[in-house]
Amino acid sequence: MAGPSNAGLTDPAHSSAISLGQLTTTVLAYEMTELADASEVDLIGQIGLGLGMQIVMELVDRVGDSFLEVHTEQTAQEDEKERLIRHVVELAAAHGTVDPEAVARDREVTPDEVQDCIDEAIAEGLIARTGRLDGPTPGSAL
Repeated sequence: MAGPSNAGLTDPAHSSAISLGQLTTTVLAYEMTELADASEVDLIGQIGLGLGMQIVMELVDRVGDSFLEVHTEQTAQEDEKERLIRHVVELAAAHGTVDPEAVARDREVTPDEVQDCIDEAIAEGLIARTGRLDGPTPGSAL
């Protein structure tokens, strides 16, 4: 993969959310214990602090889950694109040409997605502009 990407952001994003959550709960606890008059910190205040901390940590978990969901979807899309590129290379090897419209109908994708895969296969030297195989043999790993 070349160029800008969202890949690899799941762990740093979740770690950032954890750090911000810890910082927020620390500031809340400090505010409650150090800045408030000790006589004002009653049971209701302690319960509120506990609930506030729990809510912050629940939000941290949601951030982690959201980034993981996006990462999983992105990985599935990349895997599907790899399969489509392999299919394009196999068609080029077998037939000497690739019809984006036919492949799109067969694979239930758009012709533009097929063309992107053809362009990528050409750029990687897997097929020549004419559609003939110019790289590894069909069935070999990309």
